[in-house]
Amino acid sequence: MVLSKLFDNNKQLMTSLLFCLVATIATECRGQTDLVSQLARLRASQPADYDEMIDSILKSKPTTGRIADVIKAGTKANPDDKRKEKLVEGWSAWEATDIHGVTRPYQLFLPKSIVDSAAPKALIVHMHGAVGRPEFGTGVGKPMAIGYAGMLWPNVAEEEDFIVVCPIGRDECAWWTDNGVAHVNAVIRDLRRSVDFPEESIFGAGFSDGASGCYYRAMATPDPFAGFIALNGHPRVAASASGKQLYLGNMSMSLSLAAMTQNDSLYPSKNVLPHILAAIREGADILTLSYPKLNHQPGYFKDQTPAIVSFINRTKRARRDRIKWYASSPEVGKFQWLELLEFANSQNAVNVEHANVMSLPGTRMQLGIQFSGFNLIEKVVEDSAAAVAGVKAADELIQFDGQKVTNSSDLRDLLKQKTYGDKFVCKVKRGDSVLELPGLFPEFVSKPVYLHDNPTGWAECRFDLESETSSIEVESENVMRLRVWLPEKMKSLETVSVKLNGKPVVVPVRRQSTEEMLKSYAESPSSFTAEEAYVELEIATGQ
Repeated sequence: MVLSKLFDNNKQLMTSLLFCLVATIATECRGQTDLVSQLARLRASQPADYDEMIDSILKSKPTTGRIADVIKAGTKANPDDKRKEKLVEGWSAWEATDIHGVTRPYQLFLPKSIVDSAAPKALIVHMHGAVGRPEFGTGVGKPMAIGYAGMLWPNVAEEEDFIVVCPIGRDECAWWTDNGVAHVNAVIRDLRRSVDFPEESIFGAGFSDGASGCYYRAMATPDPFAGFIALNGHPRVAASASGKQLYLGNMSMSLSLAAMTQNDSLYPSKNVLPHILAAIREGADILTLSYPKLNHQPGYFKDQTPAIVSFINRTKRARRDRIKWYASSPEVGKFQWLELLEFANSQNAVNVEHANVMSLPGTRMQLGIQFSGFNLIEKVVEDSAAAVAGVKAADELIQFDGQKVTNSSDLRDLLKQKTYGDKFVCKVKRGDSVLELPGLFPEFVSKPVYLHDNPTGWAECRFDLESETSSIEVESENVMRLRVWLPEKMKSLETVSVKLNGKPVVVPVRRQSTEEMLKSYAESPSSFTAEEAYVELEIATGQ
């Protein structure tokens, strides 16, 4: 009432106040729009440009909270991206630069509906097989370029409004290497420069080595995927080839679809299922398909398309309320909002039991060589049967057990006739000499598949957001330091109550700097990187 009378008596004052109010709103909206535009440009930049782009944003002095709000609201693909003209129906070739500054090719399949402006429902990241090759073809849409992706996904993508991308892997960029992880992440980030797709619906998929790559990501680095579709792969490959300590229990943090065939010459169902069942006993949700008769091929895909599509459409990535994560090093110690940063050494570690599987005899003996073309040996695996026999790289394999060898297919057929403990003779040409090298396949000894030389650490973290004073409960073994990123409800707190291995403690809340948040967003432009506040817990030995 007082204000009303004041305005009645002073229209000039009222006009000034309204003008100031409108100006303030306009300035705020313009600032918000500018920030959205700046973040879109940051998303479109390359690693070499990150620092310059981040500096330009920092000059406008936005708050960390404001940046987080814009990121969580979803900054769209850069409208000024000149590559949009390449968004054509069907397959097209692209390149992505990873956080190490390395540029590698990938291929993109866009359905006509997406080109015509329909909203994508999901992004399928298909990882091909045969990554052991030093080079891998990059012809657009050719099977040698993208493996089975060109045969399996286009019709599904057309009918369901899915986008399909195919990273190109090779020996130094296998899916279970740091390079492979960086490349796949870069492909997702690069595509987001030009195409808007739901970040809660990104799926890792693959055949053979690509499927083993799915298992690796599920056990080591599941972000940013909602789930995994592994076709004729094996978790054991992910563990042995990566050289990292992996844990089947970590598969309980992601949803997966695992398909296999009973007559697979590489990974038959009987050898894969014990690993899948061990993960399921640890709480993993894995839709499992096992087909009879089929060899190492996804001949079941058409029959199972409804189940695969249903899995994709019903699976969404969301922030978990509880995480339990196993690791032995920080490189594979992060999932969503939980980071395991430091681990106990072998002197002060306690024994931790975890799911494991005893090895089974293979369906085909492994000589331990890799051909570079026809019968020329490019690589000999250390301590393999071939290495013990004296076979060397650059040898030309002429005969195996007196039978002529002209290519890898000949050798595979001959190895089917051998078993553990059998003798063999490799006849090789080395320079101008021809050598006969006798060897022996070792006797089979069953042992744990997932060998863990370093102490296993784990932490389980839960939030209590229902009580008046929100709190955290943490249980752990062999973890000396960890970080927990706080949910929205707790980010404004100054301290947080934590029940740490049964003991109550109060810890201060720390906050990420604006520059740190922008750097994280630049490397992986996802709203899941827009975390503002966290707590770090130091855990004494034996606590």
